[in-house]
Amino acid sequence: MLRNVLLGATIIAGMTAAAIAQVPPADQPPGTGNATPPAEQPAPPADSFAPPSPNAPQSPGVNAANIPDGPPAEPSEATPMVEQVTANPAHDDWPGYGRDDRATRFSPLDQITPSNVGHLKRAFIYHTGSKPAPGQTNKWAAETTPIKVGDGLYMCSAMNDMMRIDPATGKEVWHFHANEKYDSIPYTAACKAVVYYTSSTVPEGEHCHHRILEATLDERLIEVDSEDGKVCEGFGWHGMVNLMKGMGESVPGFVAETAPPPIVNGAIITNQEILDGQRRWAPSGVIRGYDAETGRFLWAWDVNRPHEHGEPKEGEHYSRGTPNSWAAMIGDNALGLVYVPTGNSAADYYSAMRSPEENKVSSAVVAIDVKTGEPRWVFQTVHKDVWDYDIGSQPTLMDFTKPDGTTVPALIMPTKRGQTFVLDRRTGDPVLPVEERPAPSPGMVPGDTRAPTQPWSVGMPRLGFAPLKEADMWGMSP
Repeated sequence: MLRNVLLGATIIAGMTAAAIAQVPPADQPPGTGNATPPAEQPAPPADSFAPPSPNAPQSPGVNAANIPDGPPAEPSEATPMVEQVTANPAHDDWPGYGRDDRATRFSPLDQITPSNVGHLKRAFIYHTGSKPAPGQTNKWAAETTPIKVGDGLYMCSAMNDMMRIDPATGKEVWHFHANEKYDSIPYTAACKAVVYYTSSTVPEGEHCHHRILEATLDERLIEVDSEDGKVCEGFGWHGMVNLMKGMGESVPGFVAETAPPPIVNGAIITNQEILDGQRRWAPSGVIRGYDAETGRFLWAWDVNRPHEHGEPKEGEHYSRGTPNSWAAMIGDNALGLVYVPTGNSAADYYSAMRSPEENKVSSAVVAIDVKTGEPRWVFQTVHKDVWDYDIGSQPTLMDFTKPDGTTVPALIMPTKRGQTFVLDRRTGDPVLPVEERPAPSPGMVPGDTRAPTQPWSVGMPRLGFAPLKEADMWGMSP
């Protein structure tokens, strides 16, 4: 599910998935090589492919900061948000991961031109100080996209330290130490970006009116003041929220946050990457909302608990092995939606144990209502994905002008397959042509069916057949 994109170590904005299954084990689960175990080998115990008990404990160190959880929370709504700097960025600023609320990744700066670019000289070098200790495997990556707001350049290290530096000199203004442990590193130690947030409840001039937010490798949300880098005590537990709450049995490094969580209408939206190929019942790919002012839990979208938007009750957990979303998300404040690029379920290449619910939303764009956690629409880019075709890029929002002159609020979704889909972000309907084409299915594994078609995008020649109905595409038996 996760494939890391290595960005330059210099300060360059970069562009960089997935969520749901819990079904009984198959009668004859696959063994090595997707085949039934040979007769001379003992059959695995009946519960070998069953999910762990809801009461199975987390290993020590999973809740690395020992944040108290409190009782399970019911759904609630976010504190109303004021307009953020990403709505209308200042000319010289880059205040968000994709620069603005639409992730356009366009800078209007014009001092560097083709005629003078060859004369550029290095202004400064800044070292985050994050590196392996003696004896540790070097899994550190330079993936951060710094953000600039006014006279502050904010960034995070591979191990989630946050810092503010002077953009003119590279001098460090403050450095927040997240105190991540080496055991919390998944594939790679990486932090793609921090988030700038202006409070609607703390007055201008007071501590934590302007905040810097990050999600960490050890599953925390952390907010600090943008001026001094000290934690916002009114957020969560001493400035932190434990994102392992409700996740059930896990070990350090199995689940991690690397993407900057978007804030949409006052709701911080979190997603997480899950280690590939470890076990079928991996931690959940649940998507959750938290209040940007207080860290209070708002809602959860857990595909196998579709109508339960609160936190799991005592003795329960979010559904396991579900498609996770590891790419950067984006939201639309006017529509009240967050757009979630997803991947496929745990266990990439065998899908017979997946639920119909997860088949509906894997390798898709899912638009979720940030007030309730309910999906509004789903557009699937691969049906029954067993090839690890998960979506690894942040969507971009735009106003698309059609040939008749009308404008459609659109979403551009690139994929790792080279297909780019342009969708109406209100409904998920394609703006540019998308058609269903017959998909070959050689070498079928018994009981592990494939989708009869796959979507092809942007004006390919027609083959003369009608697209499948939604029920046909999504109603395949696992």
